[in-house]
Amino acid sequence: MTDPPSPAEATMLLKAAEKRSPDLAVFVWLVMVTGARRGELCSLRWTDIDAEQGDLLIERAYAVRQGSKVVKTTKTHQKRRLALDSGTLDQLAEHRERRTKRAESAGGELVEDGYVFSRDGLGELPWFPDTVTKWVTAAAAQAGVDATIKSLRHYNATQMLTGGIDLQTAAARLGHSGGGHITLKVYAHRTRPSDQRAAEILARGLRDASDSED
Repeated sequence: MTDPPSPAEATMLLKAAEKRSPDLAVFVWLVMVTGARRGELCSLRWTDIDAEQGDLLIERAYAVRQGSKVVKTTKTHQKRRLALDSGTLDQLAEHRERRTKRAESAGGELVEDGYVFSRDGLGELPWFPDTVTKWVTAAAAQAGVDATIKSLRHYNATQMLTGGIDLQTAAARLGHSGGGHITLKVYAHRTRPSDQRAAEILARGLRDASDSED
């Protein structure tokens, strides 16, 4: 498994993506904060984003197989809602405003349920997953960072687990089945810092209790 970038490297990649395209920077940011797969974000529609509730819905994925374009269910065939922070919601609102202005300047109108990441001006055609991979790879090379979309998903998982987010919540956000079994199997080696903190907390509690009795 490819090692995820460090927070500093992730920031460098974001800056490089921003220079290439503000839209790409939003895509990279969403991978980092949601852990969504590339096909899931390519199929994301504006109606999947609920600014009032502060979340987005992942219920489909876009793929190109043997030349055929397919919108299918997610890898686990399950829908999931992911909470978003206010800063991410602001970025998405700015992204929509940019897309709206582009559509208007082209003499059209942004489709209400159009794709969030679209290769046309109106939101009717989604980004190709393979194309986005090439863009992210190019931005990473420009930033001098060894990163891919998949490693950004690993970054998301690692940050959650080392940050103390419980396994079940992390698995749900990543779209892993098995209630965390797969997540633990894939990222067990990444939970070492949290595991070490747990050992220290437990031992400290016993030492404190022992010292109080002396």
